[in-house]
Amino acid sequence: MKERGRLGADEALRIVAQAALALEHAHNNRIIHRDIKPSNIILDGYGNVKVMDFGLARITGERSRLTQSGTLMGTLDYMSPEQCRGEELDAQTDIYSLGVVLYEMLAGKLPFDAPNEAALINRILHDDPPELTTLEPEVSRDLAHIVTRAMSRNKDGRYATIAEFLEDIRRLESISSSSAGEAKSSPSIAVLPFVNMSADPDQEYFCDGLSEELINALTQIEDLHVIARTSAFRSRAGTSTSATSAGNWMSRRYWKAACERRATGSADSGNTSFILHIRTENVTARA
Repeated sequence: MKERGRLGADEALRIVAQAALALEHAHNNRIIHRDIKPSNIILDGYGNVKVMDFGLARITGERSRLTQSGTLMGTLDYMSPEQCRGEELDAQTDIYSLGVVLYEMLAGKLPFDAPNEAALINRILHDDPPELTTLEPEVSRDLAHIVTRAMSRNKDGRYATIAEFLEDIRRLESISSSSAGEAKSSPSIAVLPFVNMSADPDQEYFCDGLSEELINALTQIEDLHVIARTSAFRSRAGTSTSATSAGNWMSRRYWKAACERRATGSADSGNTSFILHIRTENVTARA
């Protein structure tokens, strides 16, 4: 991701939302990453985001021997103030680091620059980064506020959880999608998750993968706007109600592809047949 340089707001939000979703899963399992930076946020050939290198990760609440010895672990440009001070860390340090990544994507440069490590640590601990709206007037005040809150030096002013941060990102994604829809007459589509109708819970991974493949295929169609996976997967599909719920949350008129799959067949035979049902609904969202 580091090689892509400055990104537009929509693309930056899409990438950060997926990274935040991965961190939410880690945090829910009491794992903090401690080294979030662009080189650890990988995009595959389809644009899907993967958070890599949990080599510095640890379980929340476990005392770190590295911290006790006074050794700073991580990448200084993306370290939170508490990480620079060598304090015990919680999930909020990942939120700060992801905020720095988002800042860099929008501004095209890091929030702090200094001639040496000591000077950089001093800036992280005491300075505010340059205003995003000053550097890049195209960045909305709402987006700049999200970045500022994520990068708050005071943990009390920072997002308490990655879920709160992700909720604000998704809200802006929804607003951006609505604005884009008003500016363009091209159709939009949201692919809801496939529903596992088999008795095997392991098929959930296959269902999600199938939905992602469909999203990736649809993005190749010219003049078709495909809603981001993080927004579409907010509501699980399978019924008209879930499709309507998703449409209401996105606050605009979408063509819904509500997808259901049923896996049948014998494990002994090794042959599995799949019945795929696509239901398309024209859902009008309530204002």
